[in-house]
Amino acid sequence: MVGLKNIIEHLRSEIIQGKMPDWIIYNVPDGLWSFALTTTMLQHWENKIDLNNTFWIIFIPLFGISLELFQKWHLISGTFDMADIFAILIGFAFSISIFTRNIKTSIA
Repeated sequence: MVGLKNIIEHLRSEIIQGKMPDWIIYNVPDGLWSFALTTTMLQHWENKIDLNNTFWIIFIPLFGISLELFQKWHLISGTFDMADIFAILIGFAFSISIFTRNIKTSIA
């Protein structure tokens, strides 16, 4: 969309040259996106989960999965990949697990 497709494809072919597995190139970025956004949200709310922010925390993986499903149903451009869904969930779960000992819940 921003005109970087040719540059990215060139870098992939020149630097990687088929030595790196496809899942690292295509799926790990989705997991890292999910991890980074979840971690940022948790940090923003000082590791406190309550009724006001639970929706936003859960929204992260739901949004990523929705984008994948929209690709499957051809509602947006892209290629559906079940591995992307797993990467999104793993990134989300990894972030939550890192902060579990620090999270203070008040949902009760």
